[in-house]
Amino acid sequence: MEKAYNHVNWKIIEIIGRKMGFGWRWVKWMKNCYEDTRFSLIVNGAATNFFKGSRGLCQGDPLSQFLFLMVAEVFSALMKKAERNGLISGFKVKSNETPITHLQFADDTIVFLDANLAQFTALKQILIELQQITD
Repeated sequence: MEKAYNHVNWKIIEIIGRKMGFGWRWVKWMKNCYEDTRFSLIVNGAATNFFKGSRGLCQGDPLSQFLFLMVAEVFSALMKKAERNGLISGFKVKSNETPITHLQFADDTIVFLDANLAQFTALKQILIELQQITD
């Protein structure tokens, strides 16, 4: 997930934000944070000229974790959709309880599937779809 996040097309962040119910003003503010960012490096004690980055935010930027969670939410939505459509089953702690198909913490993801080729193929398709959506 971490490597996938580093290659996210920024336009998808706008779409995700709007679908998650954020107002246009908030989405515009967020867009300004990652589109108008300029970087400078210190080389041998002297600062270089500012340059525009092509991907990502400054290391340690507080917005970075939030944007990462927005992308992770797309993965969660795809997993839930696959479970509703019967493509994956996950597991249930008790019978008649909500199925758990995946757990996410920071940039780690654990996926729970039955040991069969059909569910593995469904997961592979979910990951391909995630790449297509965010690329």
